[in-house]
Amino acid sequence: LVINANSNGNTQSTAAEGIIAKNNGDLRLLAGSTGWQANRADILMKNSGDLELSSNSTHDVIFKSHDTENLRIKSDGKVGIGTDDPTALLHVQNDSVSDTKIIIESTGTNSYPALRLKNDARSYDLGIDGATDALRVYDVTGAAERLRITGVGTVRIPDNGKFTAGANDDLQIYHSPNDSYIDNTSGSLYIRGANGNHIRIQARSGEESIVAAANGTVELYYDNTPRLQTTNVGVGITGLLSASSGINAKGAIEFDSTLET
Repeated sequence: LVINANSNGNTQSTAAEGIIAKNNGDLRLLAGSTGWQANRADILMKNSGDLELSSNSTHDVIFKSHDTENLRIKSDGKVGIGTDDPTALLHVQNDSVSDTKIIIESTGTNSYPALRLKNDARSYDLGIDGATDALRVYDVTGAAERLRITGVGTVRIPDNGKFTAGANDDLQIYHSPNDSYIDNTSGSLYIRGANGNHIRIQARSGEESIVAAANGTVELYYDNTPRLQTTNVGVGITGLLSASSGINAKGAIEFDSTLET
């Protein structure tokens, strides 16, 4: 037992280990091999109520339960949970295929738990909207929501936010306050069906405007009624053909009703 009345408690250099009671009310438990400033580990209980665990030199601070390591703080400040060699500021590891997770939980009603990501210019929160329980990306710096995934799987971005593709945002899909847009600024825009499925464009739900069949006809509709169809021999028209400047045709024109002039 070493009792040291020095206020800083750092003058003990001859004893490798012991208990140091400082005259300011602090209590230090010290263990080491060659003295105070060499290889040592200590616990400092301060009169302020703070508790300090420290290890000198390049040694780590290790927490164990039932002689099994649970947490390690490396000398460079990296923290490992489940690993004795953390490679990041916080490194969490286990061998479970389904239970490797970090939980951030708020038990408050309609709360907003979040993980905040921040650099020198901007902050974003990835968290839960307490009002709707949706997952959202919130721009803290811009004070605006950027992305939302609802409880039923709907993905939502705000007006004038864009889904983009290409190195120069060549394809853009977005919605203004009133209208929706698909902009293609490079190359051709392809809309393709697969496995023989039709491509349908409807002016409103259930009302056909254009129907394109794989290796088959393309139909134009008026009020959900087909009026023009491409066929294997040409074009078919259902109803009145109206032309204000004449008709130029290569091949025969067949009518199955009265020709009006």
